[in-house]
Amino acid sequence: MEDLGSLLLRLQDESGFRAEALELVLNLIRRLSLQHGIGGAGVHLEATQVSGNFFSTCRERFGPLSREVLSDWGIESPSRLGEAISTLADAGLLAWGEDDSPEDYEALPDLPPCWPHPLETPSFRETARWEPLR
Repeated sequence: MEDLGSLLLRLQDESGFRAEALELVLNLIRRLSLQHGIGGAGVHLEATQVSGNFFSTCRERFGPLSREVLSDWGIESPSRLGEAISTLADAGLLAWGEDDSPEDYEALPDLPPCWPHPLETPSFRETARWEPLR
């Protein structure tokens, strides 16, 4: 049986999505499913939930470089995120719900041109308390 790393590298070659991107999508959906399952809300995830969490996570991790990273990964829009999820589903790593499809992601709006900017700038009062790294 193929290990996850090897499978993701094979999917990278076949789909054009970077293995790191596919792994992030897979882990994000698993985490969201677990959170919703524990909360008693079931494990059905809406495209808006997955997309919002994915792009928020990328913004937190990569900051102003988010758009460049996602472009390199091949997931620069919600519709491309839906295609990545479809790639993972076709490989048997995820499953679509009865009423879910990649078209749900195509219906979502693209990221605004200013995304991930503007980043919220901390107030002067807050930055005055920062101490230099030692």
